[in-house]
Amino acid sequence: MSPGAPSAQRSSLDVLLDLLHAWILYVAVLGLLVYGLGLLVEKASGRRLPGVLLLPLGLLTLIFVATVVTVVPSFAPATTPIAALLALLGLALGGRLRRPPLGASLLLAAVLLVYGAPVILSGQATFAGYIRLDDTASWLTLSDQLLAHGRSLADVPDSSFRQLLAVSESLGYPPGAFPPLGISSKLSGIDAAWAFAPYVSFCGAMVAAALWVLVDSLGLTRRVRWVVVFAAAQPALLFGYVQWGGIKEITIAFGLIVLLLLALQAIGGERPGGWRSWIPLAVASGSMLSVAGTGGVAFVGPVLAGVGLTWIFRAWRHRWIREVIRPMAVLAGLTVLVAVPTVIELGTLSFGKEYLTKSSDYATRFGNLRGAVRGWQLGGVWFSRDFRDPAGGPTGVLLVVVALSAIGGLVVAVRRRVSGMPVYVALGLLGAVAGVVSTASPWLMGKTLAIASPAVPLAALCGAAFLAMRWRAGWIVVLVLVGGIVGSNVSQYTDVTLAPRDRFEELQHIGQLVKGHGPTFDNEYEVYATRHFLRDGAPIQPAELRTAPLPLSDGRFLIKSASADIDGFPPSTLAPYNALVVQRTPTMSVPSSQWKLAWQGRFYALYFRTNVGTLIKHVPLGDSRTLPYCGNSQNSTPLALCSVQPIQTPTCRVIDRLGKQAAAAGASLVAQVRPAPVVLRGDDWLWPGAWPHDANAHTLTMTTPGTATTTLAVAATSTYELWLGGTFDRGLSFTVDGKPVGTVRDELASIGGAVHLTDLRLTAGNHKFTMTYPKAGLRPGSYDGERLTQLWSLALQPTTPAPQRLTVPAAAASTLCNQPLDWIDIVR
Repeated sequence: MSPGAPSAQRSSLDVLLDLLHAWILYVAVLGLLVYGLGLLVEKASGRRLPGVLLLPLGLLTLIFVATVVTVVPSFAPATTPIAALLALLGLALGGRLRRPPLGASLLLAAVLLVYGAPVILSGQATFAGYIRLDDTASWLTLSDQLLAHGRSLADVPDSSFRQLLAVSESLGYPPGAFPPLGISSKLSGIDAAWAFAPYVSFCGAMVAAALWVLVDSLGLTRRVRWVVVFAAAQPALLFGYVQWGGIKEITIAFGLIVLLLLALQAIGGERPGGWRSWIPLAVASGSMLSVAGTGGVAFVGPVLAGVGLTWIFRAWRHRWIREVIRPMAVLAGLTVLVAVPTVIELGTLSFGKEYLTKSSDYATRFGNLRGAVRGWQLGGVWFSRDFRDPAGGPTGVLLVVVALSAIGGLVVAVRRRVSGMPVYVALGLLGAVAGVVSTASPWLMGKTLAIASPAVPLAALCGAAFLAMRWRAGWIVVLVLVGGIVGSNVSQYTDVTLAPRDRFEELQHIGQLVKGHGPTFDNEYEVYATRHFLRDGAPIQPAELRTAPLPLSDGRFLIKSASADIDGFPPSTLAPYNALVVQRTPTMSVPSSQWKLAWQGRFYALYFRTNVGTLIKHVPLGDSRTLPYCGNSQNSTPLALCSVQPIQTPTCRVIDRLGKQAAAAGASLVAQVRPAPVVLRGDDWLWPGAWPHDANAHTLTMTTPGTATTTLAVAATSTYELWLGGTFDRGLSFTVDGKPVGTVRDELASIGGAVHLTDLRLTAGNHKFTMTYPKAGLRPGSYDGERLTQLWSLALQPTTPAPQRLTVPAAAASTLCNQPLDWIDIVR
């Protein structure tokens, strides 16, 4: 790619192929992988398991394999091939493949598509939850690290990537949920970031697979069973957590059902089976502890205790205690053996302590919640754009229907002496009650409710199904419940926040270029860069996690979240770095003469350090001198207004003085010459009165459909690049002199970001610009509930004359007079 022009946008075919890769090839590889592992565990147990159950059991087995192998750091890179070989072994030993029932297969596909709908229907292979919660970046970090170095940080260079790992290590963060994402992405040849949405959607399908087996003994017809499981597998609260970037909640949700099913199988015989028959239950138990840490005892403990007490009671009653002691000892031993990798480090025991008290600080208690998650959300119905907000519409009436139907479903199940569904509901409610009566924080309580949320809707749908099987009018109740759950998720679907695939794809490419060439300074606040895409270049961001402050020229330090022009950092701050990643926008400076452009895209430019000359002095120009940063500072007050004009025409007196300094040092002058952009602030428009604007930051936020207008004058007839600084969720459509010039949407950005919209041929004089904020539609995220469509600036960058870097002798310094300059260096 030529460094002189923005990268071309991907073709429609490329976009489609990426989508198919993520949602067909990747899912097929993951499904085959976990099916093979499920067959292997079935073979090892000597028991035949329901075919549909092999998929979620296989995924738990994948967690187990990764947890064990990555204990030894030197074995960690072999995790993926080991898992693949074990899956192939399972496929080979399993004999003739069992084709799952067509109805069950369609069910799993349908549930996967429901969870994946916000991403699939966006047309981009991306992921949801961006900006709303940055935990997905941390999940990618942990997945990358565990498969490369295990739990050891010895070979990880100092960087923001390493600091996130150090924080997780100090907390003893349980690792089990993350390696399967990395393993399956490596096997399918897709980056883990683009595999994230298909992976969590696959986990949603595993909830359906486990529920399909759980309701098998209830006597439902296959068609009714399909409808019941389809709706119960997508309760609004769990759906919301998945679209928020949650991975542990959905993993524990299906793991708990699998654990219960295996426990019921373990106590279903007349006598306890041989030690091999306990292997699936032990693997599931250990995997759950690996995912949830020692807190997983709250899920695993009651199930295993129920198994143990059942067999102890039977042994006492029938007087064959010896036949019970041995298998119970084997179960306990296998569970401990599988769980050892999780608890081997004492730090694991401390994870979550700060979340277990209601008296801790607000940020710890609530995290990104706006308040406590309501217990009513266990009903699976919640008509709200965001699960964190109060519900409206028919939610109250539907929750009453859910409660009555659930009671009916439980009564019928108990009368039919079917224990699976009632026990599952009891476990879910027990977890909720335990959270209420304990000191659990709202943050932890929300997770607990999300994990248990399929239980009550399942009971309600079963109750409605029993009614429908006796009276046709019962189908009205079934359809009302299904409509309530699906409708709740449609509400959330319209308010998801999607990651900017095109921008992240550039970071992914830059990550390949800086691999092994770090450390890398990334001049922005974008956690996905440092925590994933640039990880092999030892990345550091000034406002991200770091071991030491990175001072600006005035001595201030940035913290989350903030932005500063690259000219705001003195050469001493940048001196330790070999690579420099900067946001590409005409409102920011280009790096000094010590850096050479290596690659340039639509959003970013990559520079490598040069060895040409010694920098004596760097003189930044433009308004970054008076607006050194915007956002938060560690040792100063926050500043709202960002710099937008990096170009200045210095006086001849200034040039003459610098020439004399260069002559005294036996040096030359190096200057970056580039035409100044024509810039408007975000609120330099006439806008609808309902749109709020920040008078300090001069930014404009769109809240209701409408159109804003402004007039912009250009001094010369030329071609101009049109750049938009801001973050664009629902998006904006632009016209110039009445002609449409483009639309920008799904381009969410952190502070300081910009988008190159198009190139315009403009004549000298005034031109009328309009921007229109459209109505919400059916497109994912079009509701824009968090007001993430904001305009910070509009810039027109002349394409001629082309920017150039001039080197002049000190004696010829006057040749730089009256030229638009970005900066001047004195170089010897």
